[in-house]
Order: sequence, then C-alpha cells, then structure tokens
Amino acid sequence: MKEPCLICGEGFLTELHSLTLCEYRGFEKELDTIYSICDSCKSEQADARQTKYNKQNFIEWQQEVDMLIKKWTNCVDNLDQLTKEECRYYTAIPSEYGGWQVTNRYDPFVANLYRGI
Repeated sequence: MKEPCLICGEGFLTELHSLTLCEYRGFEKELDTIYSICDSCKSEQADARQTKYNKQNFIEWQQEVDMLIKKWTNCVDNLDQLTKEECRYYTAIPSEYGGWQVTNRYDPFVANLYRGI
C-alpha cells in the first residue's frame, strides 16, 4: 500500500532510486539515492529510512576518499624511498575517483612535491 503525501495530503508517494552526483574534497561520484515523489503535487521527499540510507551511502564514500587521500599523502611523504613503479601505482590510486591523473615521480607535478615546492 502506498503512503499518502505528507505535503498535499491528496496524492500517494512512489519510491524512486536515482544516481545523484556528489562532490567531496574535489572528487565526484554518482551515488545511489532513494526518495519518494507524490503523484499529485509532484513534490520530492524522503522519510527517515530513505534519509538514513542516503546519508550512510555518502559517509561510506567519504571514508573511501579519505583513505585514498591518506595513501596518496603517505606516498608523497615517502617519495624518495619509492621505486618508479611503486610511485606510479600509488599516484594512480586517486584517478579511479576522477581526481588526479596517473603520474610518476618524474612528472612536473610530482617532481615539485618531491622537491617540497
């Protein structure tokens, strides 16, 4: 049974799933979100269960991004101890989330970090 609309009181809510573009610390990703739409007034709304799901999804993604940034930062901090292949691997990690490009320690961007510029 469909729930009645809490806004207009006339229509009924239909639950929808969609991908929503989210941004965190310069990274973007489309996350699955759940919300309801009224068939009468066309308002979009989310109940407590839907909001909790959406928030949990976003928090999990934030934790993934933070872990990738931490790994990348550790790579830059220890750049002089890494081989060329190790550096290529670690600096490529953030590119999976649309952030940095695949680089190595001889690229100008990484070289400047290596020199502390």
